[in-house]
Amino acid sequence: MVAEFKVNNSDNVDWEEVTQDRDYVYIADIGDNSLARSEKQIYRIKKTDLTQKGTGGAVNSEVIRFSYPEIDGKEERFDAEALISLNGSLHLFTKDLFESNHFIIPAGPGKTTAKFVEKFKSNGQVTGAALDSATNTLIMVGYMGFGLQLFWEFKNINQSAFFTKPPGVFSLGEVTETGQLEAVCFTAEKKVYLTNEQFGGLKQQLWNLPYPLQ
Repeated sequence: MVAEFKVNNSDNVDWEEVTQDRDYVYIADIGDNSLARSEKQIYRIKKTDLTQKGTGGAVNSEVIRFSYPEIDGKEERFDAEALISLNGSLHLFTKDLFESNHFIIPAGPGKTTAKFVEKFKSNGQVTGAALDSATNTLIMVGYMGFGLQLFWEFKNINQSAFFTKPPGVFSLGEVTETGQLEAVCFTAEKKVYLTNEQFGGLKQQLWNLPYPLQ
């Protein structure tokens, strides 16, 4: 079933990611390509509101506002497009050119400062993430410039620090073949679904791969 909702109490500056936990759906307005935004926000929607509303209705959202911590007394701004939920917290992964920073923020409404956790040398820009809590596997997608489309796999992650072991890294082809990857998710049918933006003559599309990758 496909339904369409208006999200009250929200503004789409640069919506980049959607994730969920048992009770809520989270919409991440966290994109900042120009590094001009001092504050970002994530909109939290009750799942019960979604199931009780018909298509075309409106749902209320609670706002989680956050900024990144100062480093050496200087305000820092990051662009991020990847978000997951785990154990009552939201985990963000930044879209830096050669690495990705992992930050945590509380999943409740209000204003907070993100907590830096760790980073890993991605040699690519992270644009989407998903967690399989049954196997403690974190996967990410992204790209290197406008060349190779990348897939990172962290198995048996620690619940607080995910990058303690090197990931498996897979190439999914050139951007001219796959488009610019933007999001990824697991399914129960041992597949991962991915989406790409329009790029050149390639249209935006949804596609899947058998998982685990070989």
